[in-house]
Amino acid sequence: MAKARFSKNGITFNADVYPDEDGFFVARCVQLDIASQGKTVDEAIENLKEATELYLDAYPEKAALGNRFFVSATFEVLQNAKITPPVRA
Repeated sequence: MAKARFSKNGITFNADVYPDEDGFFVARCVQLDIASQGKTVDEAIENLKEATELYLDAYPEKAALGNRFFVSATFEVLQNAKITPPVRA
């Protein structure tokens, strides 16, 4: 489970980072549903940090959303019905 952490210096949020179809990296804050992008993972995260700071300046009450719990999961789906999983011996 993911939860933002509050400290005397600020709030630590969680982000998902993934490549998009245009060759950029997208960083999305899971607690606030804010996204940004960059040419590198580091740039995407820096841009997300800036976007989050601006968002919280405009909507300070949204900082409490950092307390929401999220479950991060990885799963696989078949892209084509013709694909069959390997048979184990």
